[in-house]
Parts: sequence; structure tokens; C-alpha cells
Amino acid sequence: MSFEKDGVQWEVRSSDHTKPEYYGEAQKPVELTYYKDKQGEENLSVSVDLGTSGYNVEDMKALMAELDRLKNDAGEVKESFDRGVASSEVVERYPLLSQALGVKSENEVRAKEEAREHAEEARKQEMRSAVEDMAGKLHLNNVDIVDKPAGRGAGRRERAKGMFERSTGRITINTGNCADKRDAVVTLLHEAVAHHGLRKLFGENFETFLDNVYNSANAEIRRIIDKHSHRYDGDKRTATEEYMASLAERTDFENAKKSGWWQRIKDFFLKMLEKIGLKGFKGEDLSDNELRYVLWRSYENLKSGGKDTVFSAADDLAKQGELKVGEFAPDAKAEESVAALNTRFNNELQQQIDGNLQAITFIKWEIPGKYCFQQVFPTGLYR
Repeated sequence: MSFEKDGVQWEVRSSDHTKPEYYGEAQKPVELTYYKDKQGEENLSVSVDLGTSGYNVEDMKALMAELDRLKNDAGEVKESFDRGVASSEVVERYPLLSQALGVKSENEVRAKEEAREHAEEARKQEMRSAVEDMAGKLHLNNVDIVDKPAGRGAGRRERAKGMFERSTGRITINTGNCADKRDAVVTLLHEAVAHHGLRKLFGENFETFLDNVYNSANAEIRRIIDKHSHRYDGDKRTATEEYMASLAERTDFENAKKSGWWQRIKDFFLKMLEKIGLKGFKGEDLSDNELRYVLWRSYENLKSGGKDTVFSAADDLAKQGELKVGEFAPDAKAEESVAALNTRFNNELQQQIDGNLQAITFIKWEIPGKYCFQQVFPTGLYR
């Protein structure tokens, strides 16, 4: 239905967005269009979709009243509506238009930005505290923590989550490149093991870990370890460490995982972390490939006597690339996990069920290029 009132052109329609033909084509509740007539006078055209706005007769009267005020306030108010941000006074003066056009008050925008900054600062402090806590439990007094997020086009050094300076003997953890505290702590574990080894870091607890692995192994694995121990003057612990380093190889790892043996090794390792006070560490906090790298790197450190060379550094990078850990780990900051996606989906769905969403709401439930969900509800289109 179209009509003119007080110089304003109106179009009122009622779309049913539950129908398949409207997928991805939801109309805005209210659209304002300014145009010039033949005399060069600026006029206003208003389009209202009752199907998405849910307006009743009283709402339409209130909307018309707001538009009457708008003719006098035009200038600054129009610019505010175009920007999507207006003063609190404007939002209070035009509640229906502000809601329909998605206009936020400056105070609301400022509050959200402050909340975001507060949350980001809390996240950074959480990472710093986690790294400091782990460094203390590992008796590392050579750890520096910086917060320098790498920008676009940054080099490998700038993108690194952690690094070891041979000239100073210090480890630097860059929380600015870490996704969360788990990422930061695992980065410290990588760097510490690479340059100190598990034996130095965990002492007697590591020896207990090796004993647990050997004593729990089946007869065939113990036979392999016993055979290798002859190269270490019968030292079964060193031979056990060599055996676990071999699990960095794909075939050995797949066999160990299939039999359930790998999970037992991982459980022993997590118990060792808990023994020194890292009680928050769980299986999901340390991926299989991260543990494979740690065990392999610790044994390499043992073989080299803790001395790094150009060749050992190259081998280390190659192994990180092969296992997709460290500098080659997927960018967790840019990719949302399926679990996080599912949580976000459920939260938005519950809001819809409780009736707390606007009549027309666009929600992106997707990971670009991977997952995409689209659902239509009677009150509007959710995408």
C-alpha cells in the first residue's frame, strides 16, 4: 500500500519471511530514502515492512509523529542516522526510528568499546599471569613477556609467539601473538624444552615419568627399549626417552594411538605437570602433536648436550612444520573453533526462544569457508 501524508511518500507492506523465497532477502523494518523532486526540493520516502517490524496501529502513529519531528530536526539527525551512531538525546527523541535503523547511542557505543578494552586487558593479564606462573614452577628466571601483536606483512620473527636469544640466553614470550593463556603457556613449554630439555626442567619428576612409561609398556616395547639401552650403558630411562622421541614419526605414532598406548603416555605426562603444580593442564590443553614435538625436542636437546647449531635449528623448524606446531600452528586467533561456534549458536537460539531478539536480526553462524548454518524463524530471518 502506498500513500502520501504531509509531503512524505509512504509504502507499507507485510512480508512473510518464513517463506523459502525470502531466504537471504529480508527487508529492513523501516527504510528512509531522501530524493529531490523536479524543483530540486528534498523529499522523504518511507518504506515500512509490517512483517519484520511487527508494528501495530499505535506504532505506526508513533512512527509518523517521529517523522514529523524529523522534518524540523533533519540536518544533524539525518547524518546521525546515516552514521548509525547518535547522541542519547536523539535516540530518546526517535526511539522507533533508532531501533528500526539500528542506530546506537554514543553512550552505548562508548560503553561497549570500554567493555571490549577491559576484556582485552583482562585477557592479556591472564596470559601474562599464566606464563609467569609456569615459569616459576619450572624455575626459569630467564623469561621475558612482551605484548607486540604482529601486523600484516610482518616477518617470521615479528609473528613468532616465542623465541630464544642465544646471545643473552633469555626466552621471550610474545602474548600479542598468542590466542589465549593455553597458547602462551604451551609456547613457553616449547621454548623451555627446546633449550633446557625435560630432564633439567622437571628433574626427578621426569625420571618418574620415564619409569612409568617403561613399566606400563607391553613386552614388545620394553624389548625395543632394552635393546637401545645398551647404547647408554644400560640406562633404560634414556632409552625410553629415545623411544618416545620416535613417536614424532607418523607410523610409530599412529600405531601407538590406535592401541591406546599413546593416551597412557600422555596421561603420565599430564600427571608430571600436575606434580609440579600445573594442575590446570588437561588433555585438550596439550595437543597430541604438541606433546610429540616436546618429547622429540627434549631428546634432541639431550643428544646435543643443549648446544644449538644452524643444522639443529633447521631440523627444529622442519619438525615444527611437519607437526604443525609452534610457528606453524594454525592461527587460533583468526579461526573460531567448532566448540565456540556451537556455543555462540546455542546462545543466540536461546535468545530467540526467550523472545529477546528484535523482530529482524542477522546472525552470522559460520566459519568462512568451513561451516555455515542458516535458519528461518517466524519472527524474521537469522543467518
